[in-house]
Amino acid sequence: MSSGEEKITREKFITLPLRKAFKWSRTNRVPSAIKSIKKYIKRHFKAENHQIIISKELNELLWHRGKKKTLRKVKILIQEIDKQIIKILPAK
Repeated sequence: MSSGEEKITREKFITLPLRKAFKWSRTNRVPSAIKSIKKYIKRHFKAENHQIIISKELNELLWHRGKKKTLRKVKILIQEIDKQIIKILPAK
């Protein structure tokens, strides 16, 4: 299937706190926030064998204040596509 024909099987809006990222050193806050987002998705969507894709817009939202000063919480939209791919987008 091409990207225009993606079938969304499940969709969910959540507000995810990123406070655990602040336990890490200043230079590793955004990378640890990304890891915690992926860990949350694996746990709550039971997605051990799925491909988890963080969108370009969400990545830019997390990095826009730099590596040391990430957001405290973020609103995201999680889309499960064809039971194999999970896409994470910023909520609008």
